[in-house]
Amino acid sequence: MSLTGEAEQLARELFEANSKLRAAGRALHDQVGPLLSAAGIELSLVQADYPQAAAPVAQAAQTLDQAMERIRALSRELNPPYAALGLNKALEALAESIRASFKGTVQFTWASSVAPPVDSAAAIFEAASAVLSPLTADPAAAQISISARGERNLIVTIRSNGRARLSAAAVKALNRRVKPARISLDTGTKKSTIVSIRYAARRPGRG
Repeated sequence: MSLTGEAEQLARELFEANSKLRAAGRALHDQVGPLLSAAGIELSLVQADYPQAAAPVAQAAQTLDQAMERIRALSRELNPPYAALGLNKALEALAESIRASFKGTVQFTWASSVAPPVDSAAAIFEAASAVLSPLTADPAAAQISISARGERNLIVTIRSNGRARLSAAAVKALNRRVKPARISLDTGTKKSTIVSIRYAARRPGRG
């Protein structure tokens, strides 16, 4: 197998591994969390019915609360903002976080009805974050925009009027990482830096 083939295989394996981790995070939130909450309610009932056992029950409840908080933290770590908020709100939150430290203006617009699946949304969000990192650190940049459009396929376009440019090697590496999620990147550098992140939605099969 060629080096390119090996790299693409590793990218697919990484994509699949991350997908399984996100599924595990959703299971913790949707299945394990409610079970622990129910157990906490049962402990409260036991404490009310058996006052003599109040001290050990309270200790058990405290331990259960600690376990629930750790599971919530792990679930948040395995399921970043795009999983809980949706890609639209996650990108909007990303733009808002950039405004807090960026000296120029940051614009965000969403004009698309496309809702990518979680794994594809993850790849788009991570690609956008990777693209924005050098652009927001560019002292020559005064304006950055993030826009999403498309009715069938989703195109997220990032523009900066600064001097920072993504190298061909960086774009190639990003493309390799997001390809398993049906996503591609391309760049343009006329008077500004323009990066387009495209998601090709699956077409429904014909009966």
